[in-house]
Amino acid sequence: MQAWTRMADWILITGGFIAAFSPSMVQTTPASAGALALVGGVLALAGVINLAAPKVFSVFWVAGLAGLLLFLAPWGLDMMDNPGGAFVAWVIGGISCVVGIGAAVRGPKSRSGSEGPAKTV
Repeated sequence: MQAWTRMADWILITGGFIAAFSPSMVQTTPASAGALALVGGVLALAGVINLAAPKVFSVFWVAGLAGLLLFLAPWGLDMMDNPGGAFVAWVIGGISCVVGIGAAVRGPKSRSGSEGPAKTV
């Protein structure tokens, strides 16, 4: 796999930027704004690291865990009074968790050295 071409990484970067900058667009509390900005930054950074070094799969586990924390943040940080912030956290967190853990589990298997069945000419 070439660097800078994996779709899962671009999804993490985009979701991270949306989460990080969402407190300026939706109503949040100071605690939830900090959580969205921090976890969004972690997701974007994990995506950039994965794009630059495509053989490092441990960063996908970090992205999956960050996505899970972001998904659970509305209940833990009392974001339920601010539906915009909670919606962003649920959507971006859920997508990031599925993409991160899915890529971490699938990653080493998909790079076993072969690009498919050998062609004979």
